[in-house]
Amino acid sequence: MNFRDNQELWEMKSLSRRAKKSSQAYRTFDEGKDPLKTEYQKDIDRIIKSDAFFNLRYKSQICLSLTPNNLLRNRLSHTLEVAQVAKAISKSLELNCELVEAIALGHDLGQTPFGHAGEKALNQILKDRKRSFNHNVQSVWVVDQYTTVKYTEFSDGLNLTYDTLEGLWKHRKYKGQVLEYEARLRELSPDSSGSLESKVVMYADMITRCVHDLFDANQSRVLTYERFDEEFWSDSIRVPFNPNTWQQFFIHDLIKNSFNTDDVSMSAECESIFEQLKDYLNATIFASIFVLEYDVMCRDVLSKLYDYYEHHFEWLLKANPRYQAIYNAFGEERVLIDHLQSLSDKQAYEAYDMIGKTRVGLNAKRSSILEL
Repeated sequence: MNFRDNQELWEMKSLSRRAKKSSQAYRTFDEGKDPLKTEYQKDIDRIIKSDAFFNLRYKSQICLSLTPNNLLRNRLSHTLEVAQVAKAISKSLELNCELVEAIALGHDLGQTPFGHAGEKALNQILKDRKRSFNHNVQSVWVVDQYTTVKYTEFSDGLNLTYDTLEGLWKHRKYKGQVLEYEARLRELSPDSSGSLESKVVMYADMITRCVHDLFDANQSRVLTYERFDEEFWSDSIRVPFNPNTWQQFFIHDLIKNSFNTDDVSMSAECESIFEQLKDYLNATIFASIFVLEYDVMCRDVLSKLYDYYEHHFEWLLKANPRYQAIYNAFGEERVLIDHLQSLSDKQAYEAYDMIGKTRVGLNAKRSSILEL
């Protein structure tokens, strides 16, 4: 027996019968077994070494201030905390921590620049063109289509296990809607709500997002902890508010309600409180004047970039070695979406600024020609 065999044997003996087992995982393109790593460990390695994962540190989670603040969360810090919370939950439920970690680390690889506002903006841009944008689906697409390291001669992506791919797609509540990239998604059990491990990540993501949004809002004084305690927490929940541990109320309920069951969910009472919490944060943070104005700005930036790249598509094809093959197989719009989604906040701002300067320069040249 090798090290991987020992780990797979431990999983079979120690994890819940409900847990996914790495010995039963498979990929689109078979690679054979690694003597050291389980299949899910291989997925983790590939995700954290990917360009998309590295770029998360340059994408904001939510923008509540134009003043630089190093304490505000970005997509990478959010992702790491989701992984930590998800692993703690999965250990308590005797589920597969390594699959949970792989899903958690990859769950936001399809996210846009500018945080929540960027995803809304890109979705609206595509909605005007009778399409839609879903970062879950985009995460699957990114790991399937883009990598700078070739893991198998048959795949241009990370060739992750089906369990991890399904988790990336279903880490948020799945409603069976018709989505782009349908042929691939049909391979990921579209009629299933997902593995228990993917549900753990879903809840860890929702809880952690609320924690991060409230933390950032307090840092920016958009919504202080004191106001949150007074207006929501003390009226809804019996335990005293602690800004460092308040999420434990929901995590403990989730574990208690899910232990030795065939599902992962909060109790009905706690789920109701959590929905009220999300509504409250939406009303106080995301409906604030600054956030609404920022949403408009993000849409303007991404819309102008989309239009510019659409009219300078030959140049865009040269921006990434994969774009030509993606264009040949899936068309122009697919490349435009992939490029905009891949940008960091800074890259998007710089490209927008460059376009403005280019247009000013062209207008100046036109004026001088007309004067002649």
